[in-house]
Amino acid sequence: QELKRRNVWRVAATYAVVAFVVAQVARLLQPALLLPDWFYRAVVVAALLGFPIALVIAWAFELTPEGVRRTPEAEPTAGKEATGTRPGMHTGYKVLLGLGLLAAAGVGTWYLVGAGGEAGPEVTDRSIAVLPFETLGDTAATTFTEGLHNDLITRLQRVSELTVTARPSVMRYKGTAEPLATVAEELGARWLVTAAVQSAGGQVQVNPRLVDPRTGSERWSASYRRELAADELFALQEEITRQIAGALEAELSSGEGERIEARPTEDLEAYRLYVQGRRELAQRSGSGMDHVEEAVRLFRAAIEQDSSFALAWTGLADAAGAMPPAWWDVAMADSLVTPDVEQAFAARRALELDPDLAEAHASLGLVHLRDRNAPAAREELERAIDLKPSYWEAHYWLGELYLKVGRPERALEHLKTAVELNPRHALARHWLYDAYNWTGQAEESLEEARRQEEMGLEETSAIGGQIRALVSLGRLEEARRMLDEQVAEHRPSTIWGGWFRAYLVEVRAAQGDTARARQVLEELQAADAEPQILAWAHIGLGETDRALEQFDRLEKEDWAEIATGGVLRGMASRDSTLRDDPRYRRLVAESYRAWGLSADGRFPSEIGG
Repeated sequence: QELKRRNVWRVAATYAVVAFVVAQVARLLQPALLLPDWFYRAVVVAALLGFPIALVIAWAFELTPEGVRRTPEAEPTAGKEATGTRPGMHTGYKVLLGLGLLAAAGVGTWYLVGAGGEAGPEVTDRSIAVLPFETLGDTAATTFTEGLHNDLITRLQRVSELTVTARPSVMRYKGTAEPLATVAEELGARWLVTAAVQSAGGQVQVNPRLVDPRTGSERWSASYRRELAADELFALQEEITRQIAGALEAELSSGEGERIEARPTEDLEAYRLYVQGRRELAQRSGSGMDHVEEAVRLFRAAIEQDSSFALAWTGLADAAGAMPPAWWDVAMADSLVTPDVEQAFAARRALELDPDLAEAHASLGLVHLRDRNAPAAREELERAIDLKPSYWEAHYWLGELYLKVGRPERALEHLKTAVELNPRHALARHWLYDAYNWTGQAEESLEEARRQEEMGLEETSAIGGQIRALVSLGRLEEARRMLDEQVAEHRPSTIWGGWFRAYLVEVRAAQGDTARARQVLEELQAADAEPQILAWAHIGLGETDRALEQFDRLEKEDWAEIATGGVLRGMASRDSTLRDDPRYRRLVAESYRAWGLSADGRFPSEIGG
């Protein structure tokens, strides 16, 4: 009653509301005005310390029309003498002050320890997605912000105890208004990192947060202000990486610690050009090569700025490898080498500059994959994964390699990881549901193909995957209904129009409708379909000899992949007699040798003696 009479409760509630508003305003002002790192925490600490003082003042004084005056003592209750001083008054002040200080200490401890991320429940799931950083103020700093974002992801991917979502998947959420919990669920991430970046007057302010998307609470947060110098900025990224790893209780090995300390270049302009090049390369789509052409120009400019910049060399290797020779001859008319030569030279140069650069090993691995040098490709890609465990491209390329040399079980392991790290990569999902199907897991294959279609990622390819899985499951009527729809949409002269008709031949024949199956085969022959498509149709009709004859029409570089990879393996799964045919075994053995393997498909390291 006495606390109520003296308005202590009202003052406490009002103080708490005002302090909260002041703290939020301070959080917004700090990056906007480039205030020092300690500003926000100083405001919070001042608010906490002022809390018990406000309670004591509320107890002792009151605001009246005549001004501030001392709160009068309460009238003595019946049966007690009016002594002029309330019994226990000094004790009341002490108790009130003690409670106020205890409350301030408790809240302060929660903020500095609990909310700050230095304590909390044990972390068992360390999957993390770094959402696109927000640029505050001058939009001209967007490229710089993208560079910080890309660099932080790269450093976090080098920590083996963290599972870090790939940048292509998180970029979809740039400027998103979706709830963090929804974003995390779609990306398969337990934790999210967000940050605001502002640069002005030769300085940059970065405010990163590690957030639990289920509750919206911060596991860790900080505010940094640094000079716009390469060494300062890369040191900042190292510190943020260590802080996030520590907040998630991830231990760094000595090698990982050294790799996250790496400084890719001392030239900020070279780094800016590199970031722009990666952005252009990520925007390529379909047959258009404009973005790839611009990426090549930017990577070359970065190399001219800093010839020892190994990452810029890997960018050049990847961009050159993405450009078809015919386009290269026109777009890069001043170039004295082919794109294949440029790709190989740039990848090897990057590795010379930095032998422990995961991107350089992956780029060289891709060169060997293109050249069908399976042993060298596997060695480089596995090394890239050792150096950067969450490197989705290396997992993807290694999965592709294993599929093409007839090892779908090994491919499945890496493709599952690639899809986990980059959920929105259509081709990785395509290889994944094929790997499931080729390992006898048709239900899982069907589920993955349907998921890809639901996500809107190359729906036609996903429909093809569903049909192959349905056939493997013996659900022929479902497959036929889907095929009738697709055949009506695609002409037989197109790739998918040809494949859907080849599948339809197989399904019709399996259902006993041989006449209709042969009519569809005649459509393919009239359209001069590719040999591997006709071979699949002949297998569907049980015509093994005619199927194998189609492979005689192929150039060696074509059947080298088909034999050990999808088409011939798929045909053999449909026709068990094909696997015993000497011509089939010869074709597979030649294909293995074309990949640099033994005739039975073993890598040199797997052969004893």
